[in-house]
Amino acid sequence: MSTNPNPSRVTEELWAFWLAFKALEPKARLAGTYAQKPGYHNARENLPADDYSVGQYAADRQGPVDKTAAIDITFPDAQAGDFRTIAKYSARLLASGRDPHDERGNYLREFYGNADSDREVEGWDYQAVEACSSDDSHLWHIHLSFLRAFLRDARAFRAILSILKGETVAAWRLAEGITKAPAPKPPAPAKPRLRRAWPAYMPANHYYGLRTGPNESHGGYYAPERPDVKAIQTRLAALGHACPTDGNYGPTTKAAVTAWQRKRYAAQTSRYGEVWRDDWVRLFTY
Repeated sequence: MSTNPNPSRVTEELWAFWLAFKALEPKARLAGTYAQKPGYHNARENLPADDYSVGQYAADRQGPVDKTAAIDITFPDAQAGDFRTIAKYSARLLASGRDPHDERGNYLREFYGNADSDREVEGWDYQAVEACSSDDSHLWHIHLSFLRAFLRDARAFRAILSILKGETVAAWRLAEGITKAPAPKPPAPAKPRLRRAWPAYMPANHYYGLRTGPNESHGGYYAPERPDVKAIQTRLAALGHACPTDGNYGPTTKAAVTAWQRKRYAAQTSRYGEVWRDDWVRLFTY
């Protein structure tokens, strides 16, 4: 399909980007663009002012109000367990974000993918200049969020395509006629990589939530749960959210979890105030 199937919601520049990547990687599949949910997949006109894809950066309060700002690209070989293709492209995006002299990623808010063929999701927040992570569906698909101000800027999409192609910054600048490099981005903050394994006692389809239940909710009612609940609370407190650290998951902890999810991972969250396995991975990974 070469014609934009949803021009009311997808800019021609974003669609041209997809077609160019599809030509680069013919086996790739389009997994999604516009969607009615929080975050960059949705149009700004449908979102509250405090949505993380609208309220944090001035560039997200510019550009078309009715268009999606995200795209998901699936790699069938990764779905089958071979992560080499997705790792190639994810590693290029990650390296670009980490390079203070590479301005091409300035058009992006974030990406998620699998950069090293393991079972952990890598990502980069290009505006906060820090690593990030998301749920394990990104082991086989790459998510890209574009700053909304650039949704009709063809150069922005050429810049990201240049990264995916593996081109150097110098080659991209030459092709774009850029004769003066911008000031380097600030280096990524030096932060420890947090790792805490998802507890083995947690049954499938259970989560950390209110101590009062339901049965699927683990909130410190039983003693073995309390160190893990306390770890959640301690991490949230370290991130600046008002939260007790008593090992009991109550309404204040639920409110802190909700605030953290809305601030950082609204696009990937559907059950606010609960810590599922994918939330756990994000919480304990920079």
